[in-house]
Amino acid sequence: MLLKYRKVMKKLKESNRLRLHEVNGEDKKMIKNVMKSLGVFRINSFDAQIILKDLIGMAEEMELRDSSLKEEIGEDLTGYVSELVENSRGSYFPELSADLIKNVSFILFIVTAVFSTLSPAGNREGPLLLIILYTFALTLGELYRGKLATAYYAEEGVRRRIPDMILFGFLAPVVFWGYRYEHAVEQLSENVGEVNYLILAVLFGGLYFSSVIGHLWALKQLIEGREHLA
Repeated sequence: MLLKYRKVMKKLKESNRLRLHEVNGEDKKMIKNVMKSLGVFRINSFDAQIILKDLIGMAEEMELRDSSLKEEIGEDLTGYVSELVENSRGSYFPELSADLIKNVSFILFIVTAVFSTLSPAGNREGPLLLIILYTFALTLGELYRGKLATAYYAEEGVRRRIPDMILFGFLAPVVFWGYRYEHAVEQLSENVGEVNYLILAVLFGGLYFSSVIGHLWALKQLIEGREHLA
């Protein structure tokens, strides 16, 4: 079952969160700086959590020695992070692509389902150009959110949700503008044509569930691959 791999990842994240909470302030700051220097396009999500786990373990060991993580890592943070990336498996394209498609298709499913519901009965069509613009904006927003995601792995509370809040703040005005000026967009896209929102909602829903399975499969490959390396 693919779901067991998500449970493994969830358990690892929760363990890291609880242990990080007990790390002293100076070492916690250093851990956050290291994680912020990593990125989802440089390292896959599972290896990032393993690195976080190892950093927490190092901090705990340094505290027992009356030392600090900063002394262990040294002044060359950039070099240390580069070494971490080189010793990891790097980013994993199937994971990146599945995660991107999953998040974009989910939001597009919600948008098209809402538009279909709000449309007059018997007239659930809208400008195709609007959906194209949404897809483009969502993809850019999601890529930026993904770039920030690793940087906030080591944050706690609301701060962990900053990438999601930035994405929402970027997309909410775009969606509102599209709905508010749908008629104007329709006039601009006469040559592009219209599309049925209900059909699109079904298609995006199917794409979302397919990408969820794809993402779980990618996570399975990462976890099993790590076990084979151990």
